[in-house]
Amino acid sequence: MASDGVRAVRLKKIFNSFLHGKRSVSTPHEAEVFFEAARVQTSPSVCLEAILASPFGLAVVKSSVRASASLQFISDHVLPFLQYICQTEAKALCEGTLLYQLMVAVLQPPTAWNAIQKHYVAGSFADEDAEAFAGLCFEIVTFSGLELVGMTRDIKNTIKTRPFTKNPGSKTRELGYRIQKVLQTRSSSNNLDDVDGPGGRHDNDFTDFRQISIYPSSDELSSTIPPFYRQAVEVSQSGPAQRTATHLDNQFRLLREDMLAELRDDIAIATGKRKGKRRSQILKNLVPVGIDTGDEGRARQCALQVSVGSGLERLTKLPAAQRKKFLTENRSFLPHQAFGAVSSNCTIIGFAFTVRNIDDLVRDPPLLSLSFCSSETMEKALRNAVQSNNLEFILIDTPVFAYEPVLRRLQEITELPLDKYLLQMEDGDAEQRFEIPAKLQAKIWRIREHNPNGAHLEIAGRSYHIDAAQAGALVTALQNPLAVIQGPPGTGKSFVGALAAKLLLEGSPGRILVLSYTNHALDQFLEDLLNIGIDEKIITRLGSKSSDATAKLSFDLQSRERPSGISEHKTLLYTLKDELRSLREDIEYAFDRIAKSPSLEEIIDYLELADDQESQLFWRAFQIPHEEDGFTITGRNGAAMQTGYLLDRWQ
Repeated sequence: MASDGVRAVRLKKIFNSFLHGKRSVSTPHEAEVFFEAARVQTSPSVCLEAILASPFGLAVVKSSVRASASLQFISDHVLPFLQYICQTEAKALCEGTLLYQLMVAVLQPPTAWNAIQKHYVAGSFADEDAEAFAGLCFEIVTFSGLELVGMTRDIKNTIKTRPFTKNPGSKTRELGYRIQKVLQTRSSSNNLDDVDGPGGRHDNDFTDFRQISIYPSSDELSSTIPPFYRQAVEVSQSGPAQRTATHLDNQFRLLREDMLAELRDDIAIATGKRKGKRRSQILKNLVPVGIDTGDEGRARQCALQVSVGSGLERLTKLPAAQRKKFLTENRSFLPHQAFGAVSSNCTIIGFAFTVRNIDDLVRDPPLLSLSFCSSETMEKALRNAVQSNNLEFILIDTPVFAYEPVLRRLQEITELPLDKYLLQMEDGDAEQRFEIPAKLQAKIWRIREHNPNGAHLEIAGRSYHIDAAQAGALVTALQNPLAVIQGPPGTGKSFVGALAAKLLLEGSPGRILVLSYTNHALDQFLEDLLNIGIDEKIITRLGSKSSDATAKLSFDLQSRERPSGISEHKTLLYTLKDELRSLREDIEYAFDRIAKSPSLEEIIDYLELADDQESQLFWRAFQIPHEEDGFTITGRNGAAMQTGYLLDRWQ
């Protein structure tokens, strides 16, 4: 047999052959070769990007996982491949969307999934196979897409029959506890028999808070029934198994009610129902004219382009030559991403954000693009625009940008880190206990050994003196999963935090995320990290407005200095651009179909296939009689009657 190095090189060439369509999977052996070739790639993330960048990639994966349902094939090839591709670095790509696409290809339709699950329930898996299957189940329950909902139900039944938490393998048991926690977090903790509980107040009130649309419906805005939320004592008194889910549910509902209270007040002021400092700008007589998906260089979420009949008189009264200058100098006039409500016949049907394009606004009439908060809202707006000409856009000052990202993240959370400590839950299984790395334990003991008056630390060749209070705070930060360091200004909180960061980096694996309320506070702490000897090459600063000392740490600067990237990145980008171009054409075609009236032939075709009796009666009435003797029935102009002739005459 060839050496491992030679075999790896050959496998990489074979992997590319599969992805370029030069080789396909038609036998179990070819599937085995593909799985082995995938696992010799540079990293799981490179492998995943290469598969997604290829037009043949997902098809090869689909064929490979379904090549055989035998225990040996699944244990030796399918599960190791899935365990390899589901590593953390692959999940980090595009917020997990790339991995999700691959998982859907593997699990839908559920042929391979059913075979894997069957072998586990039968007890056929070895310990390492059970660990790989538990990892697969964890990935499934943490994904929020609808395509994997059925698998989540299967997992609930599977762990009742053969719990992961009873497996001899410690890693499998750990995954089992995490799966249980995710399922508990996802499940509703509410009493469905409680008439005052969540759900049923209007069309946007559900027991499961994840089903609630962040922006309110018109029924919700008009509802007079008090919303549902809990007092803090109700959350703290709920059982440990339900407390995380209850806490997330309540945090979402409380924060959303804060947003809705502001939104209702601003709508009342904007529409003149309540007095305020000033009435908002209202754009009236909006008529849809197209779909705006951005330019070729930078695409964006599709927006509905409308002509504005009234409401922009400050702009339209100016000569055409002066409008562009006015818009350039007055950026606060109809600003980009301004939030507002779309209404029809005095009823709010949804919410949208403006897309400010100066070239469109200077036209006569002005054109404005509205990016809707949901596809359902855009559908309602189009339907109302077709049926009525009374479409309006009311600009509102509510700072929804401060609420929406947090609310959306609360809905997406499936695991709450440190929930046992944050929510004061009882200590659970030993599997979940906090363990201090051995290298860090030694450093903690050295700090404790010093006298009560303080401690001298030697870190990376530098000597630091800290007093007793600072030493105690440092030990607390290092030996606990959750620590709070408090003190008046100037007592060394940032210094102790920087020491803790340095010791954590040296004594334990992993990364450190630093969050700060202001740019200034973040820069100060980053300067402390640099001064204490942390290499600037391992620090990346996100955000704007950095100081002179921390500007070199910015993500933008670092990304420009890095190499342009591997070819798979570019291939994936080109693939996405091709898909985007195709979607643009489909959207524009669909809008044209909506914007123009249906032809007589399309109406006749609709009546023929409709399932109600009245439509069928109309269809028969508009049919041209068929002459079997060779004669042709003609219309008023002497031409042969076409399909829609009678309908046209009837109109």
